[in-house]
Amino acid sequence: TRTIYGNGNVTDWQKVNDTPWYERMSEIHNVVLEEGITSVGRACFINAKGLTSVYLPSTLTAINASAFEGSGLSGTVDIPANTATIGDKAFLGCGGISEIIIRNGNCRIVGQEAVSGKTLVSPSGGKVEAYAQEHGNGFRALGNEPVPTQPTTQSTTTTVTETTPQQTTTTTAKISVNRAVVTTQKPSAGQNVEIVVPQ
Repeated sequence: TRTIYGNGNVTDWQKVNDTPWYERMSEIHNVVLEEGITSVGRACFINAKGLTSVYLPSTLTAINASAFEGSGLSGTVDIPANTATIGDKAFLGCGGISEIIIRNGNCRIVGQEAVSGKTLVSPSGGKVEAYAQEHGNGFRALGNEPVPTQPTTQSTTTTVTETTPQQTTTTTAKISVNRAVVTTQKPSAGQNVEIVVPQ
C-alpha cells in the first residue's frame, strides 16, 4: 500500500519515470491518499498496472491529467464531493473500472478521454450528467451509495523514557507536516520517498 499524507497538492509529473516511485511502480497495488491531500498530480500513477484500488479523501479538489491513465484500477472508483475537476485522460485505459461515482454533480471533466467508456454515477441534472450524454458515457443517478471511509493503517509509536534515580522527564513535541510523504509497508533499506507539497 502506498500512503500519501500531508496537506496540499501532490506534485504534477511530466512523465511516469519522473515519479519517485517509478522503480517500484509494479509493486503498487493499493493507494491511500489521506485527509489533507487536495490533488492527485499529473501522471502520478500512470501505467501502474498492479494498482487495483485507490482511496480518495474528502479534501480532494482535483484529479489532474493522466493521474491514473493505463493503471490496473478495477471495480468502482469513488470521487468525493469536494472534487471540482477531473483532468484529461485521468482514467484513460483503465479497462477494469466499471463505474465512477462522482459525488459532485457539477464536477468539471476535461476532455473526452478523461473517463472514456465508463458509467458515471452522480447527482442528476448537473455537469456530469450533461458530459455523459455528450460523450456517450453511461449514466446512473446517484442514490444512497455509502461514502467510503479511509482504510485503517497500522502505526507504531516508540517511546523512550530515561529515568535517573532523582527524576523522570517527559517531553512532548508538536510536529507540523508541510509535505506529503510516500511510504510503503515494504520499505527498501528503510528509505521513504518525500514529495514536497507547496503551501
